[in-house]
Amino acid sequence: MADEDKDIGNILLEMDKQHHGNRRRESARYEWLKKIILFLAGCLCSYMGVMAFSKINSKADAVFGVLKAAMWGAGAGVSFAHCFLDGIGHLIGNSIYAPVSYLKVPPEKLSPIKGQIIAGKIAEAIEQLRNIVERHPQTAEAVLMLAELYSDATGELEQAQAVLENYFGNAHPVETENIDMLLLYSDICRELGQNSRAVNVLEQELQYKGYSKPDRKSIRTRLKAISGD
Repeated sequence: MADEDKDIGNILLEMDKQHHGNRRRESARYEWLKKIILFLAGCLCSYMGVMAFSKINSKADAVFGVLKAAMWGAGAGVSFAHCFLDGIGHLIGNSIYAPVSYLKVPPEKLSPIKGQIIAGKIAEAIEQLRNIVERHPQTAEAVLMLAELYSDATGELEQAQAVLENYFGNAHPVETENIDMLLLYSDICRELGQNSRAVNVLEQELQYKGYSKPDRKSIRTRLKAISGD
């Protein structure tokens, strides 16, 4: 029975990996669709507000007209705020908890390290990534790169596990790399026979509100897979 449960877990993990790319694309489409709808709603509210204001022809109409225009204006403001300022608000909110470490490393600083990895200079790449993660532990891309090098290039699973636990164990942003890190972390824990640690982290991440519906589905699928081992 134990072997059968393990086989079922393996099948679920493989299915999860195969469909992960599709979920990531679905998540991106969902976010863009939401922004488009919010933008159109903001434009419609703005138009209705202008029209309501333009129809004020007398003092008798003024109060009702101004209130109506203000209502539409408020709707436009909320729509545009959610469309354009969600990312800024998320950054400000997280920066309260991690004002320095939350700052991202510019992509151009990671590009040379990617070149080193391609050239096979793994030790140099790891050293530079360690320095970056030490200064900016919430830079998701750098954390993922370092964890992948430890797990895939050098086989140091405990080191990769520690890097990921440091990221998820502290205040952190919700980035696109988070799902890849969660899948990698659960794979490492499973290989080390520490599924309970992965379960704790996955359940913790489900409490974060920044994940999209497809991402939450991905987390729940992985949680179900490792819970059945």
